[in-house]
Amino acid sequence: MPSSGGTIPTRPFSNFKLKTSLWFVNHRIALKKSLVMTLAGVSVFLYGYSIIRVLDLARSQGIQRSIINDILQDRIDFMALRPLMLSKPLSVSSVEIMSSVGGTSDLAVFVRNPNSNFTVTSLRYRFLQAGRELASGTGFILPDESKYLFSFAVPDVSGTVQVELSDMVWRRIKVANFQSLRDSHPPVSIQNVKHLSGIDLGPVNKTLGGRTQFTVVNTSVFGYRQVGLYILMKNGDRIAAVQYTAVKDLDPLQRRNVVVNWPSGNPLTTEVAVISEINLYDSNAFYKYQTDGSIPR
Repeated sequence: MPSSGGTIPTRPFSNFKLKTSLWFVNHRIALKKSLVMTLAGVSVFLYGYSIIRVLDLARSQGIQRSIINDILQDRIDFMALRPLMLSKPLSVSSVEIMSSVGGTSDLAVFVRNPNSNFTVTSLRYRFLQAGRELASGTGFILPDESKYLFSFAVPDVSGTVQVELSDMVWRRIKVANFQSLRDSHPPVSIQNVKHLSGIDLGPVNKTLGGRTQFTVVNTSVFGYRQVGLYILMKNGDRIAAVQYTAVKDLDPLQRRNVVVNWPSGNPLTTEVAVISEINLYDSNAFYKYQTDGSIPR
């Protein structure tokens, strides 16, 4: 036990605690002010941040409402675009009437497709007179194509004849695709067209009014199952007479000679034209040619 006259030993950290406590006592007012100022600064920062966020939210809501209004507004003029999306109607001429054999008549109408991105895969046409159907037929019209539609040897034709187009099947196509299709399937070449009148044929052929000869050449790499051929005898801009024939199974580079005889009594002719017809959108109209080693005829 320690003696009554000795000193009491101190702990190692008692002086540090006393000094720390004394420092806090002496600086409590400054510490209080610093704490108040810190809290005030934090409060001002939080209030300022809150106000900035509120303003940002208000501004963003205005932008969002503007975006929503823009989305809801119909800025596309569909009425102006509608004509661009639809096909233009076919252009149809008046009906031409040509005298034929046996007191009958051949009827022709000139039709033009003004659309480069639409093809008429099929249509039906009717020749009418006073509401009575004289003749009818079917056909097709490629993009940007102009062609005649015919009916042959129609009886009882007198007066004005109208034409009616119906059951038209339109197909939208890409211009580039059609150009590629047409480049790979070029029309047949009509060569060496020669027309002889009845006088040129001589007195031996008294029953014939004339004869037209020409050569059909397939310049495509595809074979054509059937090539329709219209032979037109023209007097100026009008058709005086017309005949139709067809060449079947025409292989690539093949040549076919065609002879068409005309009956007697044909009208005056200034030109003879031969027009070929192949439906490029009919897959049955052509075939891939496979050679057996022989030279095409």
